[in-house]
This record gives sequence, structure tokens and C-alpha cells, in this order.
Amino acid sequence: MGIVSFVHQKPEELNLEGPIQIYSDQIQIKDNFFYGEGKLGKNKVLISGSIDSSFEKKLNKYHTCYLVDYRAKVEQIMPATNPGEFDYQKYYRSKKIRERVKLENYQIYPKKITIFDYIHVLRKNLMNYFEKMPSLTKFFASEMALAQNPSPDNKVLLNSYRDLGIIHLLSISGLHVSLYILGIMWLGTILKRTEEEVTIFCIAFLTIEILLANFQAGFVRASLSYFWSIFFKRKKMMVRSGDKLGIVVLTHLLFNPLLFLNSGAILSYLLVFGLEITQNFNNSKQNLAINLLI
Repeated sequence: MGIVSFVHQKPEELNLEGPIQIYSDQIQIKDNFFYGEGKLGKNKVLISGSIDSSFEKKLNKYHTCYLVDYRAKVEQIMPATNPGEFDYQKYYRSKKIRERVKLENYQIYPKKITIFDYIHVLRKNLMNYFEKMPSLTKFFASEMALAQNPSPDNKVLLNSYRDLGIIHLLSISGLHVSLYILGIMWLGTILKRTEEEVTIFCIAFLTIEILLANFQAGFVRASLSYFWSIFFKRKKMMVRSGDKLGIVVLTHLLFNPLLFLNSGAILSYLLVFGLEITQNFNNSKQNLAINLLI
């Protein structure tokens, strides 16, 4: 794990000669200005720039495009400089993003959609569908399905959830995975499907939802727990829950060695670890211990 982490953290040199690939679901447009994430070679970068009349139309039509013939300025993402300030450098490092590219001019061309691009098309279609809903419904639907806040205007609502101590209800994780699996099992029973068919459908559904949720840490953790449980059951291996949690952590770190730069991932695994070490406590002691741990 140390070797994998070292290799992943070694930055590649950013080359501004190649095209920048963008997806419609990762770009925000506001007041003739766009910003979001893009991919330059093998590097993920933050991008921003002004738009013309055809930019949004082309992006919504093709969903995946290239920015070419551009002139740009590259900046390092700055760390927090004041106490209590949000550390954007640390946050974006957990997403493997180190640089910000400010575009001064560019040309936009469509990219041929591959099978791996369709998940971005689906995400954008869901975002457009949720956009037609009333504000509160749109907020909850987007948080539950896509693990993202659809609008900065919901800041007051988010603060209310934090003040009440129930912000975790907006995080798709173990409870949602359990509900999805129970729903699929119920539907499979109604349709008289075999256990193996239901299991395959559960794995496929959770994999697609992981992609839709943009690899949200809590959902990935819960899905990996289900995948490993199925594997151990089929191999008839008796594995303790604590050991299974360790295997899930190592698997998650294998795909994302920078995982624990993300505070959401830290809290997700810390909470499950707390449940594991307090499983023999009564309810009152367990609640107190977990709250103190968090």
C-alpha cells in the first residue's frame, strides 16, 4: 500500500500542448463564465474561462468535448492561509487535482462518445431532470442520487441540517446501500428470479450508482462491504466483521491512495470503526462513545 500510495502521489508534468477533455456534468456555467473539472493528458485539472454564445449549446448537445487551440495560464491551488479556512489544496489533492488552468481563449470541438462516457451523459440527464423539480425536492433528489448539492442557494438548508446534527442523512452510504439491496431483492422475489441473478443485478446497480455518485466515499465503502460479503459467502469463508472492514479499507486505498485527505472519508470509516469496537455496548454507552470518537 505504501508503494502504491507513493506512485500515485508522484505528480506528472503538466503539458499545455494537448487538448483538454471536459464533460457536461462536471462544468458549471454562470454569468457568461464556466468553471469545473477537466482532463489534460493524464492529469485532472480545474479549468475556468469565459464563454461565447455557442459554448453551452455545444456542451449540452455533445456532452463530452475537447478544448483546443487555447491560450491558458496555469496556477497551483493555494492552501489555506488562515485558521479555520477551508483547505482547497488538500480537498482537491484527494481528487488528484493539483493545478488550476485559466483559459483566455480556446476552440471547442465534440468528442466521439465511448462506452465509458455514457455515465457522464446519464449524470447530466439526471441533473437536467432534477432541475425541473421544486427546490427542496431537487435538493434531496440530487443529494441522494448524485451526492452533490445542485445549487449554492441551499447553504441555509445545509447549515440547518448541521445545526440539528443530522447532516449524515444527506450522505448516501450504508443505509442507502441496504435499502437498494432490499428493494432489488424484493423485486427479484416478485419476478421469481434466482438468488444468483438478483446478486448480479445488485452488483451491477451499485457499480453504476458509484459512478453516478462520483465515487462518494461513504457509498463506495458500503458497496465494497457488500461486494466482499458476497465473495466470502460464495467461497464459504468465515471472516469477522472487523477483518472485513480492514479489507474494505485496503481495497478502497488501492483505488484511491489519497482517500484520507477527504474529511468525509475519514468520518465515514471512523463511524463504522466506532460501531465495530462498541458493538457489545448498550445503546446509551454506544451513542456516547461514538459521539466522543467523532
